[in-house]
Amino acid sequence: MERMDQAKLIEALLAKTQEIEFAATMLDWTRAAQLADERTALLHRLSPEQTPEAMESIRRIQASAATLFTRAREAQDTLQTEYRAAMGRVKSVGMYQRTASL
Repeated sequence: MERMDQAKLIEALLAKTQEIEFAATMLDWTRAAQLADERTALLHRLSPEQTPEAMESIRRIQASAATLFTRAREAQDTLQTEYRAAMGRVKSVGMYQRTASL
């Protein structure tokens, strides 16, 4: 790929990364995952030889991905905790209904 094409590819990767960040901010993890898949396809088109400016952009993308991975793990942990608490409440309601119906 020509250098100009690589520059446009880097721009597209940065734009896709911003879209992923926005989806994550909105807690739309399904959309974030779809966008990440799209970004991965673009990443595979990068050539190994890059300008220093392109490498800086690639490092920003990597840093964003690492941050979002941590945020996704934290969101998953929070949702799992909330789910377990809700299931405990459901169990308690069921116990009440069984006891109250005697």
